[in-house]
Amino acid sequence: MTTQTLSHEQLQKLSDEVGPQRSLLVCCSAFRCKPDAFPNLTLTKIPQAVLDRCEWGKDDYSLNVANLPMMAPVESAPSWPGDGSRAARQARNQMTLFDPESGGSEE
Repeated sequence: MTTQTLSHEQLQKLSDEVGPQRSLLVCCSAFRCKPDAFPNLTLTKIPQAVLDRCEWGKDDYSLNVANLPMMAPVESAPSWPGDGSRAARQARNQMTLFDPESGGSEE
């Protein structure tokens, strides 16, 4: 990815480095050749709307996470396999991937 306009010569060099057994997606502001000139390169232009929203000239894009709001504590729900509901009984009796081949769960 680059914000430069790539010439045919630059793309030819890139295509040679990539080689015929691999492919590469190239995103740039513009390119000076037909999009299908190199079979191992997929050329695409970066939309101007995206370029207009970029913040240029910054060296650090770190996020300040020190002042994030704290998550509210979650109330623990009762353990559903331990209760006497029909769903809990079915869950206890259902085979899992790790059950013995004989079938069924061991209780």
